[in-house]
Amino acid sequence: MAQVGLKILIVEDDVSLGETLRDSLTRKGHFPFHVTKPDDALQAVMRQTFDVFLIDCLLPNMTG
Repeated sequence: MAQVGLKILIVEDDVSLGETLRDSLTRKGHFPFHVTKPDDALQAVMRQTFDVFLIDCLLPNMTG
């Protein structure tokens, strides 16, 4: 049986860390989507579904 990649929302305000996570997960066959702001994450969730959320616990104006 073929393994299907997961749709993952990464909410990380550190751009470098977010891009590193995104690139690593892409290489593993997943479909990550990286945003840097909580408001962008809320918009992304309203537009599509995700299997996994990776959320920074110290975001500006909102906690994970």
